[in-house]
Amino acid sequence: MAHKVHPKAFRLRNLSDWDSRWLDKKNLPQYLEEDFRIREFLEEKLKDSALQNIEIERSP
Repeated sequence: MAHKVHPKAFRLRNLSDWDSRWLDKKNLPQYLEEDFRIREFLEEKLKDSALQNIEIERSP
């Protein structure tokens, strides 16, 4: 037996995403601090630009 799903539910995009994309339980505190410092540095250097957000992605 099928369930009814609202038709607009299929058209909704992912409304939010993480600003950092990585997973490493062993280095979690170090990576969090690095991400914070990177964002802080870039926001200071690029404060006059129209920068909306800073996304950080680390590959394994």
